[in-house]
Amino acid sequence: MTHIQESYKRVFRHSEREHNKRRQVNLSPFVLTNIIQKLCDKSLEYLNNRKEKEMEMDNIKLYRVSNTYVEYLLPHAPHLYHNSQTSQQNERPYIGVVLHINNLDYFAPLSSFKEKHRRMSNGLDFIKVKNYAVINLNNMFPVPQGCYTYINISKEHDPQYKALLLAEYRCLKSIQDKIRKNALTLYRLKIKGEKSSLTRRCNDFLKLETLCKKYK
Repeated sequence: MTHIQESYKRVFRHSEREHNKRRQVNLSPFVLTNIIQKLCDKSLEYLNNRKEKEMEMDNIKLYRVSNTYVEYLLPHAPHLYHNSQTSQQNERPYIGVVLHINNLDYFAPLSSFKEKHRRMSNGLDFIKVKNYAVINLNNMFPVPQGCYTYINISKEHDPQYKALLLAEYRCLKSIQDKIRKNALTLYRLKIKGEKSSLTRRCNDFLKLETLCKKYK
């Protein structure tokens, strides 16, 4: 290699190093923290969305929720009801999981179909289960592990009640995608702080999530 060629090579290497230096961006700790936070938020959103999609693959089922836990939430959730009244023979069933978010499982109460419901139309927070029952998604709430039990319909002793649960379950399975879609939409509207008659009749989901995590 000649002296001239070696000189050209050195000049080229120097020029390349200068070019690479100019391409480098000096980031302040504040900017770096913001970038890391955004990446973490995106990762969390991805994991939540992935979990929600996984939950969509499981059939909605019927459950009973612990009386103690429901009573614990009642002072903070005016739209919730006791699991049973004096005149009721069976405890209120719940459907779940209608929503899985923030690593919590949401359940919604299943209420008896009444004459007034015939005049009501399905909505985002109100879904009829034919003429068997109704779902009030505005009353859904998070339930910790160990505070709900699966209802095994085949083990119910009352033939009439057993037939009702079976009919409700068949219908619920056919509309479970709609139930979960409505539950997620309703949840997002509420936590965004949107003011409307719809959101006002919803439970305070974020408050109930805090209570759920504190429950022992």
